[in-house]
Amino acid sequence: MIGAVSNVSLGIPETDATRKLSEMNGMMSKAYYREYAIPADIPTTLRMGFQGVPSFYTVGGVRYAGPTASCSGAVSFTPAVGKDYEVGFSWHGASVASA
Repeated sequence: MIGAVSNVSLGIPETDATRKLSEMNGMMSKAYYREYAIPADIPTTLRMGFQGVPSFYTVGGVRYAGPTASCSGAVSFTPAVGKDYEVGFSWHGASVASA
């Protein structure tokens, strides 16, 4: 079902990114976030990715699918006790910016 995803919160205070998340919704997509509890003082790597849905069309009974946009990346850090962290990425035209 389209739009069935929802945010998962552990009670971490809102940030500018989570307050403005709905501004990133697309025609057939919904931006959302998940909060996780991770152990402190242990090196951690978070992997993120995006895979677009291909555009397609049919001509004369033949289906053609266009290339899809995709990106992935990882962020590594050692979390400290009592700290909150926010990791994400955003799509800007043909390039990707990570934060």
